[in-house]
Amino acid sequence: MVIDTHTHLDMKEFDTDQEAVIKRALEAGVEKIITVGVDLESSREALNLAAEHSNIYAAVGIQPEEIDQYFDGSKISTDIRSELEKLVKNKKVVAIGEIGLDYKYIREKVKSDKEELINLEKEKQKEIFRRQLGLAVTLALPAIIHSRDADDDTLTEILRYRETRRLRGVIHCFTGTYPFARKVLDAGFYVSLSGIVTFPNAKELREVVKQIPLDKILVETDSPLIAPRSHRGARNEPSFVVEVIKEISEIKNLTPAEVETVTSKNAEKLFRLW
Repeated sequence: MVIDTHTHLDMKEFDTDQEAVIKRALEAGVEKIITVGVDLESSREALNLAAEHSNIYAAVGIQPEEIDQYFDGSKISTDIRSELEKLVKNKKVVAIGEIGLDYKYIREKVKSDKEELINLEKEKQKEIFRRQLGLAVTLALPAIIHSRDADDDTLTEILRYRETRRLRGVIHCFTGTYPFARKVLDAGFYVSLSGIVTFPNAKELREVVKQIPLDKILVETDSPLIAPRSHRGARNEPSFVVEVIKEISEIKNLTPAEVETVTSKNAEKLFRLW
């Protein structure tokens, strides 16, 4: 059994053949899929899709690049916690996510190099992130965390809960350094690998993967984004997660079956996919 722990099956790229995509995943051995929201609307759509398919589960949350719709200036205009709590009442919701921090395009967004404006944008992201981390702790659900060019701040927010060990989760689409990986593993988190690990220019990431214990690794596609090397230029889909497993097996000198078994057990444990 294979589990794709991070997809976005509600996105428009799947509008014309969503059912065929799900069927192909099953035929490829991908027996369970988690489809992940990036804002309230897509979270509702993810939940609707999960309700229609016994092998699909949902994660609900607000991704950092989508936060502006919940702000009026610098103040939050929507009771995010309340809205997410409504969705989490459904048993098909297995995580809060995707949530996190993304600093890559802040300067372009604020159209300035002024630290005051940049820091204001960062604080807006942190505020939404903290509220959702708190919800994950309160509801005893794992957090699916997006971290891009923000690893230090991401780690700081995670470690707010380290002493209680009440926060658990995964850094999805991991591309960070080994020191960062070690710290999040020590905090009880997993790391999830996507098709990026198959890219020719991902040598540093493959070196990191060599050092990460297999029992701390999940696999994902992040489809329809970042298709693995063998499908570059095409739309990504859950069936392609087997390419991620194959790459990990080569990096770690294991069989694909060994990687498949352990990563699936990891996913079942974290998300309680019993």
